[in-house]
Amino acid sequence: MALSTTATPSLSRRSVLLMALVSGLVVANSYYAQPIVALIANDLDASTTSVGLVVTASQVGYAIGLALLVPLGDLLDRRKLLWAMLFGTGACLAIMACAPSWQILASAAVLVGTGSVVGQLLVPLAATLAADAERGRVIGNVMTGLLLGILLSRVAAGLIAEVAGWRTVFLTAAVLMAVAGIAVAALPTSPPTTELTYGALLRSVVRLVADESVLRWRIGSGLMLGATAASFLLLAAGERSIVAMGLGLALLDLGIQGTHITNQSVFYPLRPDARSRLNTAYMTTYFAAGSVGSILSVLAFASAGWSAVCVLGAAFPVAGVGLWLVETRIRRRDEHRRGASGLRDGADRGLMRP
Repeated sequence: MALSTTATPSLSRRSVLLMALVSGLVVANSYYAQPIVALIANDLDASTTSVGLVVTASQVGYAIGLALLVPLGDLLDRRKLLWAMLFGTGACLAIMACAPSWQILASAAVLVGTGSVVGQLLVPLAATLAADAERGRVIGNVMTGLLLGILLSRVAAGLIAEVAGWRTVFLTAAVLMAVAGIAVAALPTSPPTTELTYGALLRSVVRLVADESVLRWRIGSGLMLGATAASFLLLAAGERSIVAMGLGLALLDLGIQGTHITNQSVFYPLRPDARSRLNTAYMTTYFAAGSVGSILSVLAFASAGWSAVCVLGAAFPVAGVGLWLVETRIRRRDEHRRGASGLRDGADRGLMRP
């Protein structure tokens, strides 16, 4: 059963900035370990392969959070949910900072990744609180915070670890989560939009995918996929040029986040009472496809090297562009048919007039 979904007339710039900042700080938790794997391995007397599992563990946790926690945004007051998740994530980061072994570090990383889906709760919250005319801009601003968090997290982790050690990276992140938890109290309240039980809530995600054709299309396509595909040309050249590699990575992140902003702006209005669940369906599929791509990339690199990885990486967004073109053609055809049908109906009514 859907509850009231009336949005506020406007969302203040301060609230948008806060949501963007918190989104960036939280998503960074999943990337801090990437540039400091060697430092952690040396300190814990473990192999880099073992410590590398910490990065994988965080991504696994993120996927779990997408599937099991993000739908709660429609069932609970998002502000209270955010508060609990931020402080819980901060506690798990503190455990990572004190971890005596890579196994405990990886276990805590799973929980950190699970709680780091806060950004995926803030985006639909922003869509709910924003007025219709500003929704696209607000979503774009919050997603920009996410993008900056991803881009800057690795640099910040490397600098902090170099100056004060790798444990300080996670301790700093834990403190930031506590600060963010306090800060979200300033956000407007967001009452539940459904009275479903938790089990029914999760099942409804599948029904949303089945019922909403626009969501199904947006799960596979988008205009910014062209930029994503182009980034792999630079990444291929990155085998010989660090500058090309850096530019390619930046363009890749830009294309991916641009695709998200475009798609979310389109499918959020479909069901105002189910925006968190719409985001769950969309982002869970995205991460599942990413996992498949990672496995295929390992196989491609083993068989044919870096160039094969780049070709494979470009194939996915190119296929997405194809789907987007098909979607556009089908939509225009349907609009033309509806228009033609309306003209015929109008003509028939005219003929029937005395």
